[in-house]
Amino acid sequence: TVLGDPLTRYEGTLKDILPTPEKVNDAIFYYARFEVPNPQGILRLEMTAQVHIQLSEVKNVITIPLSALGEAIGDNRYHVRLLRTGEVKEREIVIGARNDTDVAVVKGLDEGDEVIIGEGAAGAAK
Repeated sequence: TVLGDPLTRYEGTLKDILPTPEKVNDAIFYYARFEVPNPQGILRLEMTAQVHIQLSEVKNVITIPLSALGEAIGDNRYHVRLLRTGEVKEREIVIGARNDTDVAVVKGLDEGDEVIIGEGAAGAAK
């Protein structure tokens, strides 16, 4: 989005980022070049924009909160605790993409498995 029109989103491809940021007050700014379709000529050189960069995308995967991950047991392998028929069971899972709050489970969980997030709380795998 651009500052003058925060409701309109533009999608594009990041081409490069200048290696030296500029500090203004307590904010740090990076200059970058994007390739964005601009058929109406609304976007101009050197416009200020608020940018969100998507590094990866996964679809149709089970996700759990990062807080549900137990002990790391290898590359992308963790233990999680499940609630099954009233009992706590431990299971090994393999994780994939992650963000600040959730992680994609590549192997080891089925939809509907109840993963224990904290003491006394369980949430269904999505």
